[in-house]
Amino acid sequence: MIAQAQRMPEPQSSLTSWSEVRVFIDDDDIILRTRGMRAVGLRGEYRVVGKSPSPPKNREIYILRGEKEVFLRIPNDSRGIATLEDLLERNR
Repeated sequence: MIAQAQRMPEPQSSLTSWSEVRVFIDDDDIILRTRGMRAVGLRGEYRVVGKSPSPPKNREIYILRGEKEVFLRIPNDSRGIATLEDLLERNR
């Protein structure tokens, strides 16, 4: 699936912009891949560890943790939500 991702900011730093990523599911892991060099820091393997309690309108935001923490934003009507919810439950 295609989604938007953003690195979780370090304390005392500002948010980075959202970047388009390609999301692959491998068992309990999520693999993020990017096109081009703009968001190369987002590439890697992650696990779903949380979900925003108050996401923006028509969006869901999941928290992914790997070597770094990343926000993953997808539309409410995405077919990938069921998979992400399942991974969230398995990783709790």
